[in-house]
Amino acid sequence: MSENDSENVMQESVSHGNGFLIGRINELKPNEDFEAWLERFELYADINGLESNKVSLFLTLVGSNTYETIRSLCTPRVPKDVPYKELVKMLKEYIKPKPSIRAERSVFRSRLQKDGESVMQYISQLKTLSQTCNFGKNLEENLVEQINHGLANKTLKKRLYEEKELSFKKCVEIVSSWEATELSLATSKGVLAGNSTVWKIDKQKKE
Repeated sequence: MSENDSENVMQESVSHGNGFLIGRINELKPNEDFEAWLERFELYADINGLESNKVSLFLTLVGSNTYETIRSLCTPRVPKDVPYKELVKMLKEYIKPKPSIRAERSVFRSRLQKDGESVMQYISQLKTLSQTCNFGKNLEENLVEQINHGLANKTLKKRLYEEKELSFKKCVEIVSSWEATELSLATSKGVLAGNSTVWKIDKQKKE
């Protein structure tokens, strides 16, 4: 059994209260997405009722390199004496400094649909970019406006502009339906073209 397997078995076998810990949370790896790992960590701590030991568990699982960073950030305090929320806030700001809202919105506004990029892929990218734009309650309105602005197909853009009241949900329904129809038509044309080629070859053979 490898060292990693041993650690996993040991972690899954640790008892808590009258039962066993549910699931597994691995140590934070170098270059791993901290926020994604943190979401899993909080789910793990919550489902196992580990709130009272959350700071100790967090400091144990962030790994040696990250712990050293936390020690530096906490000086002159000792990490274990710092509240959990403060530790997380401190580390988030260190790993990913708060971006300029204006700069992030500029990136969002300049994002156009790329060649070979599907409409739904484009919308997904806009949603990702919008996360640092602080649009608040106006998020969906801004997404709709940028989708309209950035779409490559003029016919589809015109179709969206014809809608007097266009919610984000309706916008996605329209573009996804349009894209599915275009794909279906392209597939049908490809099949017809293939059948036509076969027919011509058969005809030439008979002649």
